[in-house]
Amino acid sequence: MLLPVLAQLVYGIEGRVLDQFGLGVPGAKIEFVSQENPSVKYVSVTDSLGHYLIDLPLVTFEGKGIFRCSDFYPNPFSSSTVVHFFLLEEAHVTARVVNLSGATLCLLEDRKLPVGLHSLTWDGKNQKGSGLDPGLYLVYFRVNGEQAVKKLVFQPYGSTGEPGPFNTELAENVVPVVYTVAVSRDDLDTLILENQSFDTGHAYDFPVRRHVPVPYATTASHLGKYNGRDYDPFFIRGTNLGATIPGSLPGEVAITREQYRNWLGQISASGFNTLRIYTLHYPRFYEEFLAFNQQHPDNPLYLLQGVWLEEEVPGLDFYNLTAFFDQEIKEVVDCVHGNGDIQPRFGKAFGEFTADVSDWVLGYIIGREIHPDEVLTTNDLHPGQTAFHGQVFSMDNGSPTEVWIAARLETLVSYERTHYKKERPVSFSSWPTMDPLHHPTELPTETQEDVASFDLAKLARVQAPGGYFASYHAYPYYPDFISEDPGYQTYSDASGPNSYLGYLNDLRSHYEGMPLIIGEFGVPSSWGNAHFSFSGMHHGGHDEQTQGEYFVRQLQNIYNAGCGGAVLFAWMDEWFKNTWITEPFDSDPERRPFWLNLMGPEQNFGLIAFEPEVPDFSMWEPVTGGCAISSAKAAVNREYFHLRVTFDGSPQPFDKITVAFDTYRADLGESLLPDGTFLNNRAEFYLEISMADYARLYVTEAYDLFGIWHRVAGPQQLFRSVPSDGQPWMPVRWKNNRYEDAIFPAGELQFGSGDTWLSSRDAAVLDGNTLEVRIPWSLLQFTDPCCREVMDDDRDTPEREVTPSDGIALTLVYQGCTVETPRFVWEPWEVFPETTEREKASLAPVREALLAFPGL
Repeated sequence: MLLPVLAQLVYGIEGRVLDQFGLGVPGAKIEFVSQENPSVKYVSVTDSLGHYLIDLPLVTFEGKGIFRCSDFYPNPFSSSTVVHFFLLEEAHVTARVVNLSGATLCLLEDRKLPVGLHSLTWDGKNQKGSGLDPGLYLVYFRVNGEQAVKKLVFQPYGSTGEPGPFNTELAENVVPVVYTVAVSRDDLDTLILENQSFDTGHAYDFPVRRHVPVPYATTASHLGKYNGRDYDPFFIRGTNLGATIPGSLPGEVAITREQYRNWLGQISASGFNTLRIYTLHYPRFYEEFLAFNQQHPDNPLYLLQGVWLEEEVPGLDFYNLTAFFDQEIKEVVDCVHGNGDIQPRFGKAFGEFTADVSDWVLGYIIGREIHPDEVLTTNDLHPGQTAFHGQVFSMDNGSPTEVWIAARLETLVSYERTHYKKERPVSFSSWPTMDPLHHPTELPTETQEDVASFDLAKLARVQAPGGYFASYHAYPYYPDFISEDPGYQTYSDASGPNSYLGYLNDLRSHYEGMPLIIGEFGVPSSWGNAHFSFSGMHHGGHDEQTQGEYFVRQLQNIYNAGCGGAVLFAWMDEWFKNTWITEPFDSDPERRPFWLNLMGPEQNFGLIAFEPEVPDFSMWEPVTGGCAISSAKAAVNREYFHLRVTFDGSPQPFDKITVAFDTYRADLGESLLPDGTFLNNRAEFYLEISMADYARLYVTEAYDLFGIWHRVAGPQQLFRSVPSDGQPWMPVRWKNNRYEDAIFPAGELQFGSGDTWLSSRDAAVLDGNTLEVRIPWSLLQFTDPCCREVMDDDRDTPEREVTPSDGIALTLVYQGCTVETPRFVWEPWEVFPETTEREKASLAPVREALLAFPGL
């Protein structure tokens, strides 16, 4: 049974009421209701910054007597220690420090004190101010007729804590007062917290959820964040997050919870403020996104949520997808509000979505890059659909495609408004091929890049406080008009001529009065280049460092053009993707995710790479030369064929080595190198390396794939290996743009020196007497190294033929020394790769630029 209550300690506590955006909530009422006696209530109201201060009974004192005392803290102590005590009535208090012999050393208190809380501090000195020896001391208290003794350990040379405030846990015969706390305001979800007790010396903040019907809205140039009165312009520094990892296809959405958690932290620490996703991810993404923002209320990440439009459009008519796409829209809106329950299905995320992340959804970008034939067909089939009048948007004079898109945006805004009483900015994804601008260098007889368009600038708001913004995927290398337009070519930036900046300014001028967001930009760190750019920012052919520098250059261009933000493509590499220029000799789509094609630009856009297994040079016995070449070792992994050559002495700068590659069937390939060296192992390729500065790869005339995509290959190019003796060797090269001189020298490889790969595009490095060589699989025309599959086409059939390789045999020629190897044959690899994540060299300059970006 509790002893009679004698008194309570009343003390001031303070803190803030903070909403989900980390902002203080003014005018919030905070009620503290005693759970022992609900009729006892204390009320405070927050000020303009959401701050409150209130005097509350914190503890109840029980038992007999008028004196309640805590222990000294810290104890042991090195410099000072403090004791707190409470008087239930006015009393004379004496407190003295004595040694173990009972001699008084210091008088801490000797006077009459009023009711209330008091404290005494001792610094380890005697009455004369002299320091005492380390040891045990006693403090005697006499309060009227009551006595108490406290023990103290003095350690003047130790390290102890700092004196603190009154702590109810250290006090004698005290019971914390327990409250139910209620925080309310008209636009808040009332917060109820039961079983709350408080202590002195702490700030108590209360997190609440504020109802903001339109938390984000478009301004004339940016998306804006609501500040309680208006919308502050917000420059989007975003990155795109794909839905898959090596070994899986996009529909599997195979990213783990731990990866999401780690990436969100990395993305924020790198200076990004926004994440864009194209489709619904599994619930674990939204759960981790919510947890991250709750842990970082002052620096959250915002979300541009996508709703993916199916790529298979029945009859190329968008109207055939209306019901399906509307359902997808509603499903995504439910899920970001934590109100989705989707049954298992193939190729898409499913599960129970309970994490409400809607407070950080900056806007929706629905759709995808749509194609001219889809737009032209839809327009032809629905000639009467030229106007749209809804409750959210209207359009008086539009094309059938524009009307269809407007109706989908209406569906999105109306559904969120009706079901969740919220709305926000919306957009439909576009790209330069669909822009409404005229491009005189594009001839309809040659390309389809300027034959169709859609333009939502004509979309009018009926009741759409969130607004509409234009979003474009805009890269500096595609379509060709970005590089070729004479007007665009007059633009430049600090790095030189830059037609990309010209295009951005032209596009921005068209969308004057509304935000223009560049929803994708960047360049890949691939060895292969699929398209040239006037600015030098090509579609590949860059090492990782250059990739990062070009990311920064484009971001600055986008900012200078007056756009409202940019979303970098992409956070991580995506192994599943194909690139048109490598598609004729790439893996089947189902097998593409199982190895990394470093020649394919689309696989290598990320800031994060996935490193496959380390090459194991012990998998085959080394081949000894007994001449100027001491030994040769080979290894393979999911990126390269590796070769390590050890010389008998260090090569000189004028030295060269030739490595011939017989990639399949010893009876096929060329038997003579250009210098007349006879090859016992016929070869499909040879690599010439100058120890000074270059490495060049050549292919036999019959096996040359130059022009395969553009269908301009000559009759002597068979796309398969045949036996030949003295036929021409051709430099490995690509035709990537449509013009005759658009040739990328894919076989011109980088050569370096030192004990490491200084550039991500180095194909060979020389360190003393050891030469390391690594060749991406596509350069050797392996269509799938996992199962040793190589290109072996029959041009007389429409299909592409491949064949299994029986391994790779090498012939090395150096200083008159010829070394031939047996075939290096590896067993087919496990389908699912084990990879290690790595920050590319491109991330460092991007991080540096973002963290120094204006307005951060």
